[in-house]
Amino acid sequence: NADEKYEFFDTSREKKVTEYNETLPIKYPIYPTTLSMLMECPKKYYFSKILDINEMSEDEFFGNIFHNAIKDIKDFTSSKEYYGKLINKIKSKISDKKLLFDVMVNWDEKIKKFCEIDFEFRKNKRSINEKTLKFEYKNHQLAARVDRIDENEDEIILIDYKTSKDASGKEKYLYEFQTTFYYLWAKDNVKDKEIKTYIWDINEVKLIEGVLKRQILDEVLENLPKNVKEAEDIFIEDKLIKKASDICKYCNYKTACGRD
Repeated sequence: NADEKYEFFDTSREKKVTEYNETLPIKYPIYPTTLSMLMECPKKYYFSKILDINEMSEDEFFGNIFHNAIKDIKDFTSSKEYYGKLINKIKSKISDKKLLFDVMVNWDEKIKKFCEIDFEFRKNKRSINEKTLKFEYKNHQLAARVDRIDENEDEIILIDYKTSKDASGKEKYLYEFQTTFYYLWAKDNVKDKEIKTYIWDINEVKLIEGVLKRQILDEVLENLPKNVKEAEDIFIEDKLIKKASDICKYCNYKTACGRD
C-alpha cells in the first residue's frame, strides 16, 4: 500500500541538523538498496530517500563512472578492442588529473582482465544495457535496475556490476536481494529459458553467481514495521548505541546524526 506509514522517531529527542518526521513513509516501488537501507538503519533511509541528501564515497564515485562508461560500449570483436573502448570512455569522463591518475593506478589492470573474461562470457549472446525491472510480489510493488541482460536461445542472464571493495563481504546481503529481485522478475516475464543471475565483481575481477533468497525476502517484507521499529530502538536509544557503532563509523550521515 503506497500510503502505508510506520512510526519513526521520538520527536521529544533533541534534533540534529534537520527536523525529523513523526512517520517514516515507505516509498514504492521498493528497490533492493532501499530495502537494505531500511534494514540497516531507518535514519539512513530518512536522510537518503526522504530528504534526498546523498554523499558519494570514493567507491561510489568510480562505480558511477564505470557504469556510465560501460553502458555505451558495444560492437567490439576482441577483448583488446573491448578494453580500449572501455578505458578510453572512462578516461573521457574524468577531467581532474589527480583523480584520473588514481583511477588508472587502481583500476587499469583490473579492467583489462575484466574485458578478457567478459568478452568470452558474452560471446554468442545478445546484450541489453541498463533496464529497470518492475513487478509485484506479495502485494508489494518492487523494482530493480539491472546493468546488463545477456540472452541466447536457451538462457537469460541478468548481471549487476559492482566496484565495491567488499562486494562479497559486508554488502553481500544487498547483492543477494538484487539477484533475488532479478530472478523474480524474470520468472514472471521470461518463458522457456533458464534464468541465471550474476554479480560482476570488478574489484576482485570475478563473476559471483546469484542466489535466490526468496524466504528471507518474504520475511523482510512481512515484518517491515517490526524491523523498522527494532532498528529505531538500536539507533536512537543512547544506552544501545554500542550495538550500532561499527555501522555508524563509516556512515556518510554520522555528522548529521550526531554519531561522529
